[in-house]
Amino acid sequence: MGAGGGPPTSGGSGFVSPALPLLGSRLVPTMKPLQGEVSIPLQPPERGATPAAGPAEQPRDYVVWSLFNVLLGYGLTYLGCLCFPALVYSIKARDCKVLGDLEGARLHGARAKLWNVVCSLLMVLIVVIIIIMIAVI
Repeated sequence: MGAGGGPPTSGGSGFVSPALPLLGSRLVPTMKPLQGEVSIPLQPPERGATPAAGPAEQPRDYVVWSLFNVLLGYGLTYLGCLCFPALVYSIKARDCKVLGDLEGARLHGARAKLWNVVCSLLMVLIVVIIIIMIAVI
């Protein structure tokens, strides 16, 4: 603090540099915010709000179905490794949807759906074969 409780002064001249205030005996540069900062909203848009281009349907990502197939595939029929690509594609679809790439999310979501259908059918088929084998023996 300068004399009389005012702001710090450089030397005895009474001049205060607004860009470089004194801190003890060192000069400390002050940080000024940039004027053109970009703000990214962290909250999703309100539920009732529609985009200006029209209501676009959000693509599905099938993460729950993929996770169910992977866990059930490993637990029952050891087909979890075949169901793993569905989980990868569904996570990619969710990432694209979060980033706003709706076309990429649709593409990955369609691939995840295909892999999920194939894995589900294979698991049902194998479980039916196992039940038939147990009944015959």
